[in-house]
Amino acid sequence: MFAVPALLLLTTAGCSEVDADRAAYNESMYGSAEVTDADFDDVIAEFTAVIEADPTDAEAYFVRGNGYEDKDLYELALADYNEALRLDPEFVDALVNRGYTYDEMAEYRLAIADYDAALARDPEDGGAYFNRGVSYQNLGNQAKADADFARAKALGVE
Repeated sequence: MFAVPALLLLTTAGCSEVDADRAAYNESMYGSAEVTDADFDDVIAEFTAVIEADPTDAEAYFVRGNGYEDKDLYELALADYNEALRLDPEFVDALVNRGYTYDEMAEYRLAIADYDAALARDPEDGGAYFNRGVSYQNLGNQAKADADFARAKALGVE
């Protein structure tokens, strides 16, 4: 699945395009192509301090939520995405990443609802189409999945 900008990209093993994307994402987010749990712990600690200094910073909740999600701490991630959305209801990336977290928890209908909400705000979000396609696929609705995958591809996400 594709989360925008999720911190799920952990390894650069192999030679595929996905692996190259992971390496580039990790490099941009963390300054290294390889990321460990300790890096996520650092992100969580850093953004906890930001939140303590400014509890109205939606972006800080979002980034800390990404750290929690990448450590498979889904309930903590959801709490942070929910707070980011409470502070900024139009925060598309928080909707997409909350949807991704629901996908990870096999809560596909909740995930689809978040992707729908994200796409209502940004109909050009290829990652949301791709992720929603995966959710539809997991629910056994291949026709809707294929339509979303085609739209994601048209937007440059494969």
